[in-house]
Amino acid sequence: MIFLIVTIPFQISSVFAYSGSISEVKVTGKDEIVDVLDLTDQLNVSLLAEMFDSNGLHTPLNENNIKIKYDGYESSFKKCTSSGNSYLCKYNSINKDWTTGKHSLEIKLYDNFFILLDTYNDNFYIDDTPPAIISFDPDS
Repeated sequence: MIFLIVTIPFQISSVFAYSGSISEVKVTGKDEIVDVLDLTDQLNVSLLAEMFDSNGLHTPLNENNIKIKYDGYESSFKKCTSSGNSYLCKYNSINKDWTTGKHSLEIKLYDNFFILLDTYNDNFYIDDTPPAIISFDPDS
């Protein structure tokens, strides 16, 4: 009986993710311009994420492990698919009426027990200026 009690914590601890990382974050709108959206654009975010156990082995993750927060709104990512040793995760917001200027974005990676493993902070910009050709030389 004592043997069982002593070994249970070691067995349970093996399911915890001990570390993780977020990398290659890309924030775009419908025009695929990085970090710039227009006034009625959809926010699209893609990233790579990894989680490791205490032995340094990759552990599975899903969209519920990654949370995004911007403009007071918080949500889980919509989809994560295995991509080699990491997971490609994507988030797409609904179209929104944005305010012009700089907006902050925070992405957090949690293990399956909601322990924070990594945080990514960035800014994106809402541009209300339409594209314009300043000068054009057809001979160049």
